[in-house]
Amino acid sequence: LGMAAWVSAGVADIHEVGKKISGNNAAGMNSTITASLIHNDINMDNILLGNRDGIRVPLINDFNIAIFRKKDAQTGEPCKFRGRFNNPQWMAPEQMFTKDREDGLSIGLLNEKIDVYALGNILYKIAVGKSPWKYNFNKAKKILEEHKEKITRTKLKGGKPKVPDEVKNSKDPSIQAVLTAMDRCYRNDPDVRPSAREISDFLNKKFLTIGRKNNN
Repeated sequence: LGMAAWVSAGVADIHEVGKKISGNNAAGMNSTITASLIHNDINMDNILLGNRDGIRVPLINDFNIAIFRKKDAQTGEPCKFRGRFNNPQWMAPEQMFTKDREDGLSIGLLNEKIDVYALGNILYKIAVGKSPWKYNFNKAKKILEEHKEKITRTKLKGGKPKVPDEVKNSKDPSIQAVLTAMDRCYRNDPDVRPSAREISDFLNKKFLTIGRKNNN
């Protein structure tokens, strides 16, 4: 649970780069589209373990395809964009590519919520111990091209990666907290998908609450 909270806070911090946020305003940020910087490649390979004051903490790495969003000259709001990099195992539904688009771009206009969906994949790995979608294909060791086509169709219909029963029915409150956060990240509609800060605040609160109960 602590690791999940750290990673979520890291994604939230990326989305708040360049913003003057202090005190209660940081905790109170909602899911409004505001981020100027989007990582665009949140996955397990880009999460490193570092050391901070003797504590191992996750560090988000590899900003090679990060997006610095332009702003609308009239409204001042960050512009949405279309994506070109597509791997159905890791990407949000709005990032999917379908063959009816000849330009190879995503079917949807994108914003920072793609990072939030990708954060759901990290939370899945923390809770389940395997990468998402492998349990949908008889615990496949590797996601093949034929699997990716099925994942695309499933995501566009609102489907999510399968969670094993032993994890889904776990009595561990930490696992249940991570699964709840994961489900919120996996909301198909980016407009109702929470912000990374909202996920971070939720997990931090659970971490502190469960920690206090364990110490009593």
